[in-house]
Amino acid sequence: MRRANPGMNSSNPQVAQIINQSNRPLLISDALGNNYGDVFSLSYLLEPKVRFLLVNNQKIIKIPDGFTDVFLLNPSETWSKIIEKKYKFKTDIVYNDNYYSICKLAKIRNLRRRNIQISHLLRNN
Repeated sequence: MRRANPGMNSSNPQVAQIINQSNRPLLISDALGNNYGDVFSLSYLLEPKVRFLLVNNQKIIKIPDGFTDVFLLNPSETWSKIIEKKYKFKTDIVYNDNYYSICKLAKIRNLRRRNIQISHLLRNN
């Protein structure tokens, strides 16, 4: 539920701290689940290294290369699943309250390949 007060969201300092810890972060926001005023008020607490990708009702987005961490601001479950499937990422919730849900995209590890390599090393020793 959205607040009636258009002032700064009280969660902004916690969210900014999480995002600012990254070396080259990208924050993606879809207009469908957000008030861009929230994004703009949050931007005042984010360091200049943080880049934004603001999309408008796009199902499939192009995530640019060169970022150490990619965050989604208030993604819908459907939008998260589409991004997970297209990019083979999983979405980890790193912050959640009544106003914000911040997800961080993480590459899905291929454990099967890793196990094959480990077992191959064990056989050769």
